[in-house]
Amino acid sequence: MTRLPRISRLLTFAVLAIFLTTEAAPSDGCGNDLLAGQSPGGASQLRYMTLANGTQRTYKIYIPQNYNKTVPAPIIISYHGRGESGALQEGKVKLSQSAFNKDYIAVYPDGIKVSTLSGKK
Repeated sequence: MTRLPRISRLLTFAVLAIFLTTEAAPSDGCGNDLLAGQSPGGASQLRYMTLANGTQRTYKIYIPQNYNKTVPAPIIISYHGRGESGALQEGKVKLSQSAFNKDYIAVYPDGIKVSTLSGKK
């Protein structure tokens, strides 16, 4: 039984090693100005987007203090557990604290409430 936790730790370190040694690639957002209210190292901002089917989604986004719009920046999407929110997830992790994270954009999406039995919102 002690093997599973050790294997989990080894897999976690392997995945982190891959992420930490991979360079960020440019995207459509590279070179663009930040949205109003956002600043490198500032507080995260709540943002809204509408999907093609009309569903509105919300997320919080943190821009790191070392952000430079001309240099591709890595992104971390931090998912919350069932029944929680992106804001709660942000409070649990240190990804929006410049003392801990100076280089990675952090995104905290909110889920859509779906019934596990019916699959309906």
